Amino acid sequence: MIEVRNLTKKFNERTVLNRITFQVKEGEIFGYLGPNGAGKTTTMRIILGLLKPTAGDALVWGQNLGGNEGLRRRVGVLLEHDGLYERISAYENLDYYAQLYGVSNREKKIENLLEFTGLSDRKNDKVGKFSNNPKGRVPRAMPVGE
Repeated sequence: MIEVRNLTKKFNERTVLNRITFQVKEGEIFGYLGPNGAGKTTTMRIILGLLKPTAGDALVWGQNLGGNEGLRRRVGVLLEHDGLYERISAYENLDYYAQLYGVSNREKKIENLLEFTGLSDRKNDKVGKFSNNPKGRVPRAMPVGE
């Protein structure tokens, strides 16, 4: 499902990743661990197609995510930082990501997600005003299938 082969990434003359190779099979649980600065986030950004490697390949289902919009829509990720914009509301955050990923019938899906997470009454509150508990309930990934 995920194949990383001889992945190398350099920023100027600094080598951040040096020929990283691993596979993750479909259904397998995989942990990618290392100390701060080891290149974990850089590896994920390359796999997601957000960064280009200096050398090597990062494939998902045998394809590069960078130029494959259809495949990108099938992939979800939850990074350490929640990716929510604190100056806009919970609803606006969900609407932004729904538009970004081309979610159909997004208004109804957003309302359903807010109801499911118990945040319907706070949908217009700015996320930055939430404590960590409600903020953690704002969905960070939206199903794109029908």
